Amino acid sequence: MELSDDVLKGLMYINEENHIHDKIFPSVIQSVCQTLVENPISEKLPSIAGLNPLSLKISYSTLPCIFLECAKNNTHTSEMKEFLLDLKMKNERVDAICDGYKNSSQGKIGQPVFTIELNTQNDEENVKMFCTKEQLQDLVSKLQDACKSLERVASQT
Repeated sequence: MELSDDVLKGLMYINEENHIHDKIFPSVIQSVCQTLVENPISEKLPSIAGLNPLSLKISYSTLPCIFLECAKNNTHTSEMKEFLLDLKMKNERVDAICDGYKNSSQGKIGQPVFTIELNTQNDEENVKMFCTKEQLQDLVSKLQDACKSLERVASQT
């Protein structure tokens, strides 16, 4: 697993109990995982009682890098655990990180998923949808058919 020096420094920082207390650490992991898996409601980081803002920011910049790198390389939790233990992280924290990763993983879908965002004129909210390659091809085909129909109607008038 290849992680930048900043991420490794962040891991060492969040490993220290004087930065993030052991009782709070699982809440931090859960919050980071929830932010990665779900659409965040706010761009602001959630506050966690008893955690200073610097520790929260470092957690939010470090943990997603690890989770995304592991997901990108299809890393098993045992490999992740071994990697983190090699960095001399505490067993309890390694277990919390691995559990957070394992519990929030969505599994393989084995195909690309496309995000489409349509800007609307009258409504302030954009229409956002996710689709597979086949669904995207179907949408493009239907839009092309609609354009041809409009051209025919326009040429008849």
